Order: sequence, then structure tokens, then C-alpha cells
Amino acid sequence: MTVFQVPFSLWPAILGVGTLVYLTSLVVYRRFFHPYAKIPGPFLPAVTRFYEWYFQVIQPGLYFKEIERLHSIYGPIVRISPNEVSLSDPSNYDKIYNVSSGFYKDPAFYNTGTGTDNAMFSQPSNEVHRRMRAPLSPSFSRKAILEIENLVQAKVDKLCAILQRNLDRGVGTNLQKIFPSISLDIVTDYLFDDCWNFLDDEDIGWFFHIMRANTPRMYNMQQFPWLEKPTRKMIPAWIARLFEPNIVNFLQFRQKNENMIQDIKTKFDAGIKPPRPTLFHTLLDPKATEGHVVPSLADMVDDAFIFTGAAADTVGNTLLVASCHVLTNPDIYSRLRAELLSAFPDPSARGKWTEYEKLPYLTALIKESLRLSYGVICRLPRCAGEGGATFHGYFIPPGYAVGMSAYMMHRNPEVFPDPEKFDPGRWLASPEEVRAREKCLVAFSRGSRMCIGHNLAWCEIYLTLGTLFRRFGNLTSPEFGPEDLVWEDSFACRLPKGSRTLMAFGSQRGTALSVRA
Repeated sequence: MTVFQVPFSLWPAILGVGTLVYLTSLVVYRRFFHPYAKIPGPFLPAVTRFYEWYFQVIQPGLYFKEIERLHSIYGPIVRISPNEVSLSDPSNYDKIYNVSSGFYKDPAFYNTGTGTDNAMFSQPSNEVHRRMRAPLSPSFSRKAILEIENLVQAKVDKLCAILQRNLDRGVGTNLQKIFPSISLDIVTDYLFDDCWNFLDDEDIGWFFHIMRANTPRMYNMQQFPWLEKPTRKMIPAWIARLFEPNIVNFLQFRQKNENMIQDIKTKFDAGIKPPRPTLFHTLLDPKATEGHVVPSLADMVDDAFIFTGAAADTVGNTLLVASCHVLTNPDIYSRLRAELLSAFPDPSARGKWTEYEKLPYLTALIKESLRLSYGVICRLPRCAGEGGATFHGYFIPPGYAVGMSAYMMHRNPEVFPDPEKFDPGRWLASPEEVRAREKCLVAFSRGSRMCIGHNLAWCEIYLTLGTLFRRFGNLTSPEFGPEDLVWEDSFACRLPKGSRTLMAFGSQRGTALSVRA
């Protein structure tokens, strides 16, 4: 019997032809036979995820704007990757993100690149998420946050003291770094009963840089998911540091989370009762809720990492947007301050969260700041559940992804006329108009997967802005304005590297050096 042997010299050609045939077949399938083949959209994102990768990594972080451009061309439903479509019509939001919708988080998006696969936030299964969230929800309820209001106010007082000290010295205060810092101090004090004191750091806001450095890695791993776990397990930290110096701070930050939780666990196991139980004490209690399973240390570290990162970004950006417009618009500044001083004639006295909530202009300012800081700026893909779903006449099969974004919701011109304009007055319109706008305000998302920390965020924002602009009536920002609020997608929003920074000075200072981010 003759055995046919292929000469070794032909193998490269055979492999090349085989690869070409495979890729051609894949392109033909995705473009013409895929369940999304008839959904409007350009050719490239229909056949490859490199289209998204280009706008996320090379541009970088501008895919949310490209998606907006595609919607302007193709309409309310657009195919933005081989297995995902984007929707822009606000009426579809609750169909996807409602508690009873049956949609679940897309594992290809949430479980790739973050290194937090086991966090509650990352769980695709709504049932698993429900069980994990149940013991934590009481710690983030409105009642619980009202009970720790003094903790929040103490950090706000500290921020104001730093600002006053800098004013007395005639130097500016970097609000772009101090706002994430106060949020991190609040959340770490609450999570661990041990504040990390970012406000005391001479380089307040270093966390900002390590999170920025991790973003390209996250989007690279979403493009090449098969590389993530092997590289995470096989590449030693010292080698990773050679390629990305910021990984040192990143790993140290994660280790700090682990050390804090390990300390809580050690004391918990020894029966030592804390002055104030934290949510990790709750997680360590097997009787916390019915069916609760005590998570592993690694799982709790994942949750802590998500909590701290989310706190810095969402609250910090909202405070940044609000302060930028107050400091650069005298009409907004004077109207806000008049309302605050009318309600609280003594600027040095503490106001309460529940009192600030009653102030219509402050509330309008906060809602408009949330609208233009977006929370998470990118789309949040969900997979259709059993039976699939239909949008604009196109069927989404079970397991296939569809998503919407706060960026598109918050900029819908039918709900928010002149959407790029910062206008607190739009939240002081008729009750019907305000209700329609509140329905489209999704900075914390909505439904069962809504941000668990939204009550803490509201408390921080009200107390910080209310206190700051009661106590300081002469702040200026000479070289930073609304035109500088140009966002990149780093999951949450970030200003581009090299952009100017919001510096607060007293009004007696007319000029300032340009400070770079």
C-alpha cells in the first residue's frame, strides 16, 4: 500500500491556503448567513471585531462616538460587531434592562479583560447575580447610607479644608484629581472601615493613572479572549512590569484590597467585633441571607476592586462636570449659591442630604451633570434570553447580544433638545417633560443590574456640591472650560491624556499656568 507523503516544503502553502479558505468562509457566513446578516450596518464591523478594536485601542476609546455616527446613517438599529447590535431608541431601554426582560449580561464583554470574573458585577446569570447581591443590598440601601452620612460629610469637610489651604497659599487645587480621591476615601472607609486617605497623598489621584493604563489591556483581551487567562497565569509580575510600568501600581492596588479583606476575615474568624461592621463582615457571615454561600477571598477582592473603581469614576466625573460649569458660568454660580445660602444662611454649618435634595436648582444641576458625565459611557451589551426578542422588525436570537448606552440615551435630541448644551433649566420644566427626561437618565443604569452604590453616589454628590458652593463663592477656573470636557471610553469616561486640568483658584487670581493631565 502506497502512503502519500506531502513534502515539508508544501506545508506553509497548505496552511496558508487553509487559513485563507477558513477566513473567507467566515467572512461570507458573517456577512450573508449570520442571524444578524440583514440588520443594517457597514461591512467591516459585520465581519470582524478589529473594527471595534481600532476605535477602542488605536484611536483610542472612541467607539462610542463611531456607534453614534453609524446610528445617524443607518437608523435606530445597527450591527456594530459580528455578534452584537446597538439600539438608539429610548423606548427599547426597558425592554432590555428591565428586571423581567430575560436578557442577561454578555460574557464576551463583561468576563474578558477586567480580571474580575468572579465579581457580582461580572456575572452573566441574573439568578447568580441576585443571590450575590442579596446580602449586599442592605448595606447600600438609602437607610444605610443615611446612617453613615457623617462619614461622607467628614470627607467633604476635609476636601474643603484642602481647598481653603491652597487658596490661602495662592495656589490652585486640582479638582480633576481631588474629586476621585474624595470618592475613594469615602468608599474605602465604608467598605473596610479603614480609609485609604487619598486626599492626603501628595499625588492625589494616582489611581486615575493606573486605571487609564489598564484600559488598552481590557480591550485587547476582548479582541483576543483566548489569550487572557494563559497570560494572566503564566506571565510573572516582574515580566509584566517590563512591558507596562503602571502594572506595578495596578498590582499593588489589587494587593491592598486583598490585604484589607484578609485582615477583616482574620478578625472575623477570631470573633473580634468591629466598631462598625462592613459589608465584608456581612459576606463572611453564612447566615447573612437564606442560601448565602461565603465567597472566597479572591471573589471578595474582585468585588472590592469593582466597588472602588466604580466609585472613583462615576462620582468623580459628575463632580468634575458640575464644577466646570459652575466655575465658568457666572449665572449658574450665582443662582446656585443664592439658593444654597437662602436655605442655609450660615455657610459653615453642615447641611443634610435630605435637605439638599429639596433644593430644585441644585438637584437640576446634579441631574444635568449626571447626564453629561454618563456614568459608563460605552454600550452595555445584553444577550437575549429564551425565545429571543424583536426590535424594529429584526429578530434577536437567544444568546445573541444587543446593547444601548447612556451616551446615546442622554443625547437623544427628542428628549433633550440641544443635547450638547449644559442646561440645568431643562430639569425645571413641566412635570411631564421632567418625567420623560428622568426616564432617559440612566447614568446608574436601571433594573436588577442597576449600580448597587447609587444611593451612596447621590449622597456624595449632594453633600460635596452643596457644601463646596456654600462655603466658596469666589472660585474660578481660568484655563479650563466646557470645551475641555471631551471624553474617551475607559469603560467610564476619562479625559484624553494631555488634556488640560480643571484647577480651582480664588477670583483674585486672574491667570494660571496650564496644567496637563
